Amino acid sequence: MQVQDVVVVGGGSAGFFGAIRVGELAKMQGASVKVLLIERSEKLLSKVLVSGGGRCNVTHACFDPAQLCTYYPRGGKAMRGPFNRFQPRDTIDWFKDHGVELKTEKDGRMFPVSNKSKTIADSLLHAASMAGVEVQTGVSLQSFGRDAEGQQGLRLECYHHSEARSFSILTKTVLFATGGTTGMQKILSEAGITVTRTVPSLFTFVIEDERLKDIPGLSVPMAAVNFSSQSYGHTTPQQIGPILVTHWGLSGPAILRLSGWGAYRLAESGYRDAIKVNWLHPKSADEVFDVMQKLRSDSTFGKRIAVANPAFSQIAGRMWRKFVLGAMIAETARWTDIPNRSLRNLAEHLTGMELAISGKGVYKDEFVTAGGVDLAQIDLRTMESKQLPGVYFAGELLDVDGVTGGFNFQNAWTTGWIAGGGMFERISADN
Repeated sequence: MQVQDVVVVGGGSAGFFGAIRVGELAKMQGASVKVLLIERSEKLLSKVLVSGGGRCNVTHACFDPAQLCTYYPRGGKAMRGPFNRFQPRDTIDWFKDHGVELKTEKDGRMFPVSNKSKTIADSLLHAASMAGVEVQTGVSLQSFGRDAEGQQGLRLECYHHSEARSFSILTKTVLFATGGTTGMQKILSEAGITVTRTVPSLFTFVIEDERLKDIPGLSVPMAAVNFSSQSYGHTTPQQIGPILVTHWGLSGPAILRLSGWGAYRLAESGYRDAIKVNWLHPKSADEVFDVMQKLRSDSTFGKRIAVANPAFSQIAGRMWRKFVLGAMIAETARWTDIPNRSLRNLAEHLTGMELAISGKGVYKDEFVTAGGVDLAQIDLRTMESKQLPGVYFAGELLDVDGVTGGFNFQNAWTTGWIAGGGMFERISADN
């Protein structure tokens, strides 16, 4: 039988941040607090290590909490208070205080100067060690509830996989930071915690369309995309940014963000829907038509073959060829040969191309889950359950999810930091 003051379930970003916060507060105040972090797998901080292509998109350079909230399809409004307490500027300062400098890229994403996610993972592991956090891997939680004898408040029944044994932990507080795992949601539901329906978020689209065939790897730096119709009772904002053609369809930041905003809509439709893409954002069809009319009238350019001579530099040659042929313009047609009706059709094609989604791809680095522990059940000042005193939540397990760009990590840092402070306050009050 183990006896702890704090048990953190989950060895990811939120779990480590919460555990470290408790340990550091205890050291600052000269208090003796036993903190144990358990992780089901043998790997710690696995999502930190793979995120951002191995660079770890730590946070985003958005320092206005009100604006920050707008990047969360679910939970954004509720997070206004927590972000006022711990926001990206605080994240930057925290990592700087722990030996890691962050840098900002043009799009606002922030990475360690080393460009290595291992820098972030090593920083968290070192901080946890210095804060006196005990870490056990290969340990899963089977169930939890009130201790019948009332000694420590909570009793956790666990299983050690490598040692093939069950054991119990008595603790005053527990932080659940396990991400969007189905098994944990079942355990929480059995304990009376309301968990909203969970569905995948941030994924690529499977699109089978001749206009995208045989051009994987090509991208457009600034496109706009939205669903063709606002159906299923879900309204989604237009997403703007890079779009990448893949072997199976479309990816890129704009697509991933749209999947986040449309996570429930797409789940309800069986991942069959339709999108409309403006490959030349912010240009309208009329503006594109006018540009092509002028080029067509040019004495030199007008004599060139249309499929081989793009009118817009942001569309690569092979992609341009596909789009022109897709607009039913002959392969041999010169610009001067294209009548206004066909030119108008091409303009509308380039600024409002409709594509059918036939399935969901996977974007492993940034994959998150929409849904989770209902925020109405949580005191967001401490991240403590309103029904179960001593039980705290942080990270992706909450019904909070952001778009790509470091926003999901910021949720983890914010809620983990607040939960850690809340647990220390509870322990201090009990003592």
